[in-house]
Amino acid sequence: MSSLSDKAQEQARSLAPWAGGLPWWGLLVEGLLAIGAGFLVLLFPSESARNAGMFGVAALGLWGLMQFWWLFRHKFEENIDQWAAARGGIAVFAAALFFLMFYFGILVVNVGLVILGLAGIIWGILGIPMLIGVGRGGRVGITLDSIVFGLVGVAALYVLFQGPTVISTASAIITWVLIIGGVILMLIALLRRRDAARAQAQLQAAQQTASKAVLAASAASAQAGKAGQPSAGSDAKPS
Repeated sequence: MSSLSDKAQEQARSLAPWAGGLPWWGLLVEGLLAIGAGFLVLLFPSESARNAGMFGVAALGLWGLMQFWWLFRHKFEENIDQWAAARGGIAVFAAALFFLMFYFGILVVNVGLVILGLAGIIWGILGIPMLIGVGRGGRVGITLDSIVFGLVGVAALYVLFQGPTVISTASAIITWVLIIGGVILMLIALLRRRDAARAQAQLQAAQQTASKAVLAASAASAQAGKAGQPSAGSDAKPS
């Protein structure tokens, strides 16, 4: 009967949304990072190009660190591990380079735009092969973060080539892409949390059903054993 219990639990776990990708709270954290970066640009508009680049790169770098954390926790399928590692490496390297240059006072606007632009576009491009190998549960999140940072990267390079006259427009685009993308990620995370709760309830119900079946089978087996044992009176020899 143990096989019945194992089968029931395996079927219930297969329904869980985290079986095919990141847990729901991972998407929630990513959404909060994107929204936070967008609102920081809105709150500090005096140097919009620098702020958009700084907060955009910071969000990308933190997202990259989360990629490495998910890799460490084995939340990605093995066939896309290398793409997830590449994305995380590009994001963390870009953020580290940006803030080291800023700290030592050698960061200029054009260099910052190049770093943000190339990192965002590469992040988005590397998301394409991940979509081919990822399970259904993680496909939406990867699609969305690829679009968000891909658009941020394009906007940064647009400012670079068009000049200061489009800084305010591009900064507004970056800001609202981050905010809207973050809101969508948070909504997806909450929906997946609801699905996770349902799947957990199904798993518990399956475990209870399997446990009852095992107990019933054990009781039936015990009764059958007692029925098969000869009684004490039947063993007595006639005088």
